[in-house]
Formats: sequence, structure tokens, C-alpha cells
Amino acid sequence: MSKLIIPSDRFEPVTFQRGPAHLTDYGWDWLRGEIRSQRARWENDLPPIAGGSGQMSSWAEQAVLNHLTGQDNASWANLSPVYLALCTVVPTSSSTGSTITEATYTTYARTSMSNTAWNAASGTAPASATNAGTVTCPACTASTSTIIAMAICTALTVGNVIFWMSCASTVISTTQTPPTVAAAGISNGLT
Repeated sequence: MSKLIIPSDRFEPVTFQRGPAHLTDYGWDWLRGEIRSQRARWENDLPPIAGGSGQMSSWAEQAVLNHLTGQDNASWANLSPVYLALCTVVPTSSSTGSTITEATYTTYARTSMSNTAWNAASGTAPASATNAGTVTCPACTASTSTIIAMAICTALTVGNVIFWMSCASTVISTTQTPPTVAAAGISNGLT
């Protein structure tokens, strides 16, 4: 049992059991006003419903990941293709497609990844999406770049960063080329 405490000369604390309250529309409007003005408060185990941080359901996690990887062709406008950027500096949450630091070896370009390059999102808490097969980037014909991160971007140049990840430091050169990412080597999840 919980009590709704309404300090007033006209009312005693109202005691009720859990379950639906039976108030008229006028009663609900009045009660909301009392709680909003903080003249009324809950005592014991039933606090007022308030905003707070939440967590996506497994379905919602998968839906968002499917959208971001182009798997969902019906609900939202797709981001297909997306582009894999090889980074020499780890991006941050404020990075954009024009502020990330990418490889500079000769012939480097972001690699296009259509929706078929991704596995459908799966799992729960967190759901995750991975690349379906090996991703092969442009071969190095001169110079070198040390790759320490990757980013998935919305465009071949500039655009936005959708997500990023660190990776093992790898030197791309004319003898270590083309850069490849193994199947399921890119994994993004929502928690």
C-alpha cells in the first residue's frame, strides 16, 4: 500500500492499493496539477512516473543497426551504401567524415559497402551487426599508412561518421597490401 500525501486542510492522505485508479477526468486533471505543483507527493513504494534514462529493446537495437547498415529496405531511407574509412587517428564522438584522419597511401579511398555486405543485426543486450564477408580496400601502390582505427561513413568523401572502432595497428605498404578486414571483423553494437 502507498499513500498519496496531499497537504491541505480539506483532505486526509489517500490510501490505495496498486491497480488502476478510478478518477473522473476532472479528478485526473486536479491530481496532475497537485503533483506538478509539488503540493502532493507519493509516500512509500510508488513514486511518480518521471523521465529518466532508458534502454532500447532488443528489437529496437536490431532495427537501428539494420538501418545503419542498409539491411532495412522498408521502414527508413537507407544508408546504403556506407563507406569504410581506414583511420590513422582514432575518431571521437564529435568526428565527422571531413574531420577524421584517414590513410594517405597512394590510391587510398574509402571502400563502398552495400547492404549485402552486412549480416542482419542479431543478439540481445547488446544487439550487434557485423560485416558479412571479407572487405577488401584499395591496394597500396606507393607510400605507407599505419591504420589504428576504422570508421563507417555516410559518403565516399566528407559526410558523417556513423560509428567507429579501434583496430590492431597495421602498416599498409606496397608489400602489405591490399588492406582487408575479415568477415565479422567490423562489429557494432548498441547497449
